[in-house]
Amino acid sequence: MSVASSTPFGRLHLALGGFAAYLLLVRALRYRRIRSIQRYFAQCRDGKGSMTVEQAQRIIIPLFCYEMPLLMRYSLAFALFKTYGIPSISSILKKTGELSSSAGISRRYADACLSFPTWMFCPLQGFFNETSSPGFVGHPTAFPKQGIENPPDDNMIHRVSDPRANISIARTNWLHSRYNISNDDMLYTLALFVFEPVTWAKKWGWRDLTGLERQAGQAMFFLSPHGLALWVLWKDVGTRMGIEAIPDSLVDFEAWAKTYERTSMLPAESNREVADYTLAELLHVVPNAFGIKAFAKRVAYAVLEPRVRIAMLYPEQPWYIHALLAGIMGIHKYGSRWLALPKVWPTVFTDNKTPWRGLETRFHPSRYQPTPWYKPETSGWLNPFDWANRLAVVIGFYKERPSGRLSSQGYRLDIQGPVALESSGIQETLKGADQLLRFGCPIGKSNAPQRENL
Repeated sequence: MSVASSTPFGRLHLALGGFAAYLLLVRALRYRRIRSIQRYFAQCRDGKGSMTVEQAQRIIIPLFCYEMPLLMRYSLAFALFKTYGIPSISSILKKTGELSSSAGISRRYADACLSFPTWMFCPLQGFFNETSSPGFVGHPTAFPKQGIENPPDDNMIHRVSDPRANISIARTNWLHSRYNISNDDMLYTLALFVFEPVTWAKKWGWRDLTGLERQAGQAMFFLSPHGLALWVLWKDVGTRMGIEAIPDSLVDFEAWAKTYERTSMLPAESNREVADYTLAELLHVVPNAFGIKAFAKRVAYAVLEPRVRIAMLYPEQPWYIHALLAGIMGIHKYGSRWLALPKVWPTVFTDNKTPWRGLETRFHPSRYQPTPWYKPETSGWLNPFDWANRLAVVIGFYKERPSGRLSSQGYRLDIQGPVALESSGIQETLKGADQLLRFGCPIGKSNAPQRENL
């Protein structure tokens, strides 16, 4: 042992030197992935939309799976939650019962947590072009390289590498077509999926998601690949969902969304009721003891923008709640930027182990909700997984053990939605998915069922 390291000052110097070296290592590695993305997609940084949907998906995959996985996931969850501040949306959800009961919200939230990643990560074109894959993108989902051998018919679902995204979108289209949902409500929801990740990253992320730079006196945005990728991806999804009048630029889209929010986000009891059930599901794992859950609700209220909070009839929170929230998120933001090494293994949101083998293929989520929909059922006193499920129920992590009632055999994208509709609309869904894979256009009105008058 050296003399320098044997003295208190020597050990302090070594500790400080090691810490400084660690900070330099974090700094050197933290931005490496985003710099690689910027170099590879330099041709897409002109702000003119010169980016394909496949390129957009390949840019977003590392963002959601490596860079800021939890923050991005919650930004989409909040985007969906924010729509409940629109009375025309919340009233439909209340009347369907999907979000006005504990059973309905648990199934819908589980399905939403599977649908969004499927749209974003599974190829919207039905396959990924292997030759265009940049080496830095570690795709977290497993795709076969070809379609099913000896397909039973000419349906494109059987001939592409992976039709999951289009089947999921087609199923959502069929479910939506049952109700009188206005195009403006659909368009506003789409806008939130584009802009909320940007807002959350700017406010709480370890770096600005888009790096937007506004030239003085001009209304022109210079976008990094992430900002443009979100726009390209969700615009394509919106087109496949049959949403009309999508603005041609991000600037126009943001202006439209803000105007619609000012005129349509109004206080209503239906807003409050739907939001209450959703918050109860999200905060299920938080214990009631010592008022912890009640306090967590107040912190959740503080996350809401004033207009959203007022529309949902929630009370304004005192300054110290906002200060606590800012402090916690500030620690996360700057700790991640300066102290945390980048992720090596991806955070995945859907089944990345089971390859697509046809319509009967069932998948299991990589993460489960408080009501563990689609989690494999376990049994046997000697089964450690069964003991883990029992313990999860005892401590309140799960509401109940996995069972056949919760579709423990796994999920199929063509039957997702309310339990009562599992056996309905399957052929319409598959016909719509085939049309999307062939032409990339929305389902024709002739395929839609009769809408319910709610």
